[in-house]
Amino acid sequence: MGEFFDARYRLEFISTGKQRVYWGNQLVIELPEMSIVGRVKAGGGSYISELKLCNAQLEDVGLRLLVAGNDSTYYVTGLTESSGFGYINGHKKAVHIMQRWPDHF
Repeated sequence: MGEFFDARYRLEFISTGKQRVYWGNQLVIELPEMSIVGRVKAGGGSYISELKLCNAQLEDVGLRLLVAGNDSTYYVTGLTESSGFGYINGHKKAVHIMQRWPDHF
């Protein structure tokens, strides 16, 4: 079994130009020796696409995120999609996409 460690992350809106026009979203995961960035142009909305891009990069270096957004039953609604929160089947409350999951470590 592998080793567990915590990493810092940021969910960010990206804007461009002098007028700060909205471009899209990004998820940045700060690891001890590198940063992983998942960036998606406007229209993604829920950070799920950004998480999938980060997952692919992490897999390349043998790492895996244990977060709610990677649960196969995680989903968002129209009211939660741009907030970073969503739901997991069988779990009564909203969970953040980057919340440690399963939550019983």
